[in-house]
Amino acid sequence: MARIELEVTEGWQSENAPPGTVEEFTLIAWQKAVGDSVQKYDALFEYDPGKGVVEYTAPADGKLVEILIPDGSEGCLRGDVAGILEV
Repeated sequence: MARIELEVTEGWQSENAPPGTVEEFTLIAWQKAVGDSVQKYDALFEYDPGKGVVEYTAPADGKLVEILIPDGSEGCLRGDVAGILEV
């Protein structure tokens, strides 16, 4: 089975930020748990990149096999991998 890294890259105040800009987010809460089956577009977790809460949805059908950033984590960086989906 293939694995997809759930990389947080959307929802920033400035999509065209200059190189070297540090963009942080807070992972608010996971909506799914490790071992849960998910369908494409299911909400996996919510995060706040500084302009309001964004819902991260599953990019494909599969199973959540790992959570790398737990609920309530602050200071996470744009591009961090929050979890792993097995498809």
